[in-house]
Amino acid sequence: MIHERQHDWTEILGEVLSQPGRVRPHFQPVVDLQRGEVCGYEALARFPGRGELRPADVFAAAERHGVGGVLEAHMVREVLAALPHLPSNRFLAVNASPRALVADEVHDAFSEAARLDRVIVEVTEQTDAETDALSGARAALRARGALIAVDDAGAGYGSLSRITSLKPNFVKIDRGLVANVDTEPAKAAVVQTLGELAGRIDAWIIAEGVERMEELEALMDLRVPLAQGFAFGGPTPGMAELEPDLGFEIRARYRPATGEMAIAALIEAVPTLPEPASGRALGVLFDRRPEPDYIALVDHDGRPSGLVRRADHARGAGPVRNLMMVTVDMPLAAVTRRAMTRPADRRFDPLVCWDQAGRYAGLVRMERVVEALATHC
Repeated sequence: MIHERQHDWTEILGEVLSQPGRVRPHFQPVVDLQRGEVCGYEALARFPGRGELRPADVFAAAERHGVGGVLEAHMVREVLAALPHLPSNRFLAVNASPRALVADEVHDAFSEAARLDRVIVEVTEQTDAETDALSGARAALRARGALIAVDDAGAGYGSLSRITSLKPNFVKIDRGLVANVDTEPAKAAVVQTLGELAGRIDAWIIAEGVERMEELEALMDLRVPLAQGFAFGGPTPGMAELEPDLGFEIRARYRPATGEMAIAALIEAVPTLPEPASGRALGVLFDRRPEPDYIALVDHDGRPSGLVRRADHARGAGPVRNLMMVTVDMPLAAVTRRAMTRPADRRFDPLVCWDQAGRYAGLVRMERVVEALATHC
């Protein structure tokens, strides 16, 4: 009987789309493999009262019946409604197919949020969505603070094509590569190559589907920064924390590479203002402090949100939002490689640093980075 109802998609989709609460997000933690802490969550769709349904089957059926965008918009609204409950300094990731991203329903759902600063939009399977339209949707999301991730990297040529076209902030490594990465050298080599590729486009990699401690240890040896999977916890209705013992084990196992110099040694303080900062407040601060070339803007959690250049302010230009963020303990060599992937006209812009809690810590000028490299080479 269940098997028959699974194929009665007209009834199932009608029920899901017409009754509030028939699609709910569950949250799976994403873990920082250096700090041994949860740094965000991926929201995964679940259908209360329909436990026999595989979420992938429901979304596929919705697409076939012409309501894929409507269903994905429902999920986006549910995820955005959870943002007020998101702990400070963590992100929330929501999946969206390329076709849905260019749909009016999904666009409207994202537009209902004032800002998307702690939201990551994970672009899922490859479709025939128009390239120009998808680029426009991506640009609109980024303009409102969202970050972009590409899902299932390494699962085929299509995933690599999405990386080159979308230029994401995060690249998620497919579970097929993560499984048994500790015993299969070829998989380890591909993960390492994807990490190098991500670094060259100023993106972070996230390993999906980590289930065994041996896989976790191999990923840490490969310098993978972020991971998720049942080794850390499965999807739950609430936003769970990492087991303290596992967090301690991850922190104890992390070892910086020999001779690595952290970027923290090069940080300098510049004045800050909380958002929203008026032009008058910026002018007063620049006038009172003639030495800084920049003022950093921070949100209500103390997270860096923008950078105002003195010269830009003088000519009426707004703050720079597309910042390169680095953690205070990030190795100097890794920072330099990432900085050099930026467009030529921004390659020597200062770097914005945040601490382990995600709060603004200061700026690093690229001139100081070059001097440090020259001194330590």
